[in-house]
Amino acid sequence: MPELPDVEVFRRYCARTSLKKKISHVSDVDGQILETSESTLRRHLLDNEFRATARHGKYLFLEISDGYQLVLHFGMTGHPEYFSKEAPEYTRLAFQFGKGGLAYVCPRRLGNVFIAESIESFVEQKGLGPDVLELKKNEFVEILENTSGMAKTALMNQGKMAGIGNIYSDEILYQAGVHPERQVQSMSGDGLQNLFNVTGRVLETAIRHHAEPEEFPERYLNYDRSEGRKCSICSGEIKKKKVGGRPSYFCPRHQKKQ
Repeated sequence: MPELPDVEVFRRYCARTSLKKKISHVSDVDGQILETSESTLRRHLLDNEFRATARHGKYLFLEISDGYQLVLHFGMTGHPEYFSKEAPEYTRLAFQFGKGGLAYVCPRRLGNVFIAESIESFVEQKGLGPDVLELKKNEFVEILENTSGMAKTALMNQGKMAGIGNIYSDEILYQAGVHPERQVQSMSGDGLQNLFNVTGRVLETAIRHHAEPEEFPERYLNYDRSEGRKCSICSGEIKKKKVGGRPSYFCPRHQKKQ
């Protein structure tokens, strides 16, 4: 599922390709992904334009020139794609400009498209915590100090902090030397501060490398996310286990439960 780094890459892509262009036609509408009526969608988009982009956690916001927000969530396999002639395969929604257009591509139809009055109202409605990259160190530490459960599930709790999912929670904990099953309440203040530093570094590194794992530094878990390979940090062996119902990869040698 696209997580914060992926969606930030998508945001920058849309900002480069699709702003300040009049939307002349809305096509390829797949009602399965709409969280609003098709008539409402068309009313807000036709003859308007996208003025700005924003992101909160895993959600991409395209500000419409009528003041509303088009909100995109990408499910497991979605992404935006600019096209010059025909919309690409698996397009579930397309915005046609004078020349070319922007497609919402979602092969498995697990994403969602919303119309929102504002970013703030949407975040409140969805019960999202603050965007994790917007948090200051003391805010991050305070959130985790008041969170119970395992480190992995704490990082993935979108109501506490928005943006981290299964893939990047594993990477952050791997780089920080924290076992995914470690109880977050057992971590010291220094440990939580280090986790904050690692979180920012991992997410910014992923964004800088366009969220493409094969471009990540070789010391990163997601450079080769596979069970049984040698740990790039301590030469231990990468294990796979379900944690909080999600498949997790970690090194039991340097990622400590205590």
